[in-house]
Amino acid sequence: MNDDVRRAFQDCPPSVRRDLLRMRSLIFQAAAHESIPDLVESLKWGQPAYRPLHGGTTVRLGRLKEQPDRAALFVTCSTSLVDMFRLEFEDAFDFVGKRALLPKPGVPLPEEAIRTCVQSAFTYHRFRPPNRVRRNRD
Repeated sequence: MNDDVRRAFQDCPPSVRRDLLRMRSLIFQAAAHESIPDLVESLKWGQPAYRPLHGGTTVRLGRLKEQPDRAALFVTCSTSLVDMFRLEFEDAFDFVGKRALLPKPGVPLPEEAIRTCVQSAFTYHRFRPPNRVRRNRD
């Protein structure tokens, strides 16, 4: 972990930091499961971000301004990922818009759900549903 990423985690309250660091570990587990050897850890918008170099989409870890006492996992809002996650994991997360998943408060982190969501993000471009049908215009 580079110093900038370490500082981003240290800037969080201890309970949120603990959850975010556990989520970070789950991100690396998900990457290993999907045989993604080239995961890049960096900062995006001041938050730790994780992106496979080849394919997939970025996930970020952080907090919402409106709920700074809760850890959040962010995905790119232009994807259909949050819509898919809402269907499968409505009991595990609170969702904010098309980009944020917040583990439910007062219960253990839904580790398997987090790994599954991250794996879906890291393989998104390989398996995403088509956004529209192209028609041949003669």
